[in-house]
Amino acid sequence: MTKLVVSDLDGTLLTPEKQITPLSMQAVADVLAAGIRFTAISSRPPHGMRWIIEELNLREPFAAFNGAAIVSPDWKLLFANYIEPTVARNVIAAAIAAGASPWVYTDDDWFVQPGGPSAHVEREARTVRFRPTTVESFDHLLDRVIKVQAVSDNPAVIARCEAMIHATARDKVSATRSQTYYYDVTPPGGDKGSGVARLCTQLQIPLAQTTTIGDMENDIPMLMRAGFSIAMGQASSEVKAAAKAVTGSDAAEGFAMAMYRFVLGRELPGQVAPAKSA
Repeated sequence: MTKLVVSDLDGTLLTPEKQITPLSMQAVADVLAAGIRFTAISSRPPHGMRWIIEELNLREPFAAFNGAAIVSPDWKLLFANYIEPTVARNVIAAAIAAGASPWVYTDDDWFVQPGGPSAHVEREARTVRFRPTTVESFDHLLDRVIKVQAVSDNPAVIARCEAMIHATARDKVSATRSQTYYYDVTPPGGDKGSGVARLCTQLQIPLAQTTTIGDMENDIPMLMRAGFSIAMGQASSEVKAAAKAVTGSDAAEGFAMAMYRFVLGRELPGQVAPAKSA
């Protein structure tokens, strides 16, 4: 019996165009009408989640930065974990040495350096609906870093970045890919599995009565810890293997399909191919 749904955003609740479809809006409304609580978890900063929380009219705490921060629906920071300053400095240096561009996030601010990947900055600004602050150095931010994001379109660079950060930080951070071109580094316990557990504690709902849904490598910890879990149709085989069910893709109403079939126990309105069990 699901009492709480925790959904990833990009690639899950949102379409590839970063929109919420009318059917997904209706699915969330129907989940709430059934007495099931609903919230979101994302690698985004809280400010980048705001329009989604408001558009869906959500009233529960939500998790940002892969679960390293818990925020109330009235935008109060309920929990935050920070990367130790020396570790943050080392992670930034490792990202640069690997050939990636580091972005630094504090509680709700985003910082980049000049000369970085402008196309990614512009795309991310459109996605999160706010712009970063450009700084020459990250040194004055090191005591309040909650996420470092290494950015590169080159898979070899991201792989090198992953290896170098693992060698540099080891068990001092949580690190995973949120997109093929993003490698996210958060504090220890800053993963979506821990984030969902924190949300469950906050809402006093057992993990066993929680359903999670996601599409990327950084969603695997929450897919594995929840009582029931759903992978999106476009997810990798590793993500699908971590889930108990598979739905359609983010381009074909996969989120709404999952809510109706696996959470509400009925088919969704309209002519959409049914979801399938994993």
